[in-house]
Amino acid sequence: MFNIIRSELYKTRHRKYPYILIGILSAFILFFVTVTAFQNRVNNANIGLGDVLLACVPLLSMGVYMTILIVDAVFSDEYKNQTMKNTVAFGISRTSLFFGKLIAELIVAVISLIVLLAVLILSTLILMGPGDQMVLQVALPIFFQRVVLCLPLFVGALCVANFLSFTIKSNGVCISVFFIMFTLGAQFCSRLAQLLGPVFLTIRSWLLMPQFDSIVKNTIVFGDVLGKCLIVGLGYAIVATVVGLALFQRREIK
Repeated sequence: MFNIIRSELYKTRHRKYPYILIGILSAFILFFVTVTAFQNRVNNANIGLGDVLLACVPLLSMGVYMTILIVDAVFSDEYKNQTMKNTVAFGISRTSLFFGKLIAELIVAVISLIVLLAVLILSTLILMGPGDQMVLQVALPIFFQRVVLCLPLFVGALCVANFLSFTIKSNGVCISVFFIMFTLGAQFCSRLAQLLGPVFLTIRSWLLMPQFDSIVKNTIVFGDVLGKCLIVGLGYAIVATVVGLALFQRREIK
């Protein structure tokens, strides 16, 4: 297992895809911070790190969609290039391969999150400074508590992305299914609730994306929301992993 993880990380480290992905996301962050800093100077406002962090809280749900791109960067067209067949033929167990890729994806995701947070915080401090100290003291715990709440949801989404990557041969179709699932799933349940009854509202409340509605609220009690985020995130992770591994074990690889 360790050798597979090390191999996957080595291959990922020598691909351009993850560097381009993180570079593009970092560029968007720098653009956002630069524009905010320019408006700050034009309007002679006192916007600083605290204000930027609070403004970013509603955007944390975008991390869900980043997980499929991280998985795609690590998976790297295994079916298209037929390297999966060679790996299995070499004698590596499918279980080890499945979990090896999953763990490598989690490691790459954590590194990516740290890099992007560092780019956001450092660029804001350089261009705008800390800003109002009272705002900063309020913003720091709010922002990082929300990041912690998002982590189990990100893990659940990443496990779903890993499941889809092992199940669907086409990368484009895999990414499309992932985006449709997480973008329209909650809306679909809301529509079914109107047509068939409120039971679908209960189902919707346990889907992954609606949890971010609670996370962005300033009045939440951290412990209460953390429990549900853990249950939902781990639920997605366990179901996606069990189903994905079962399907992969039975799949004929050509």
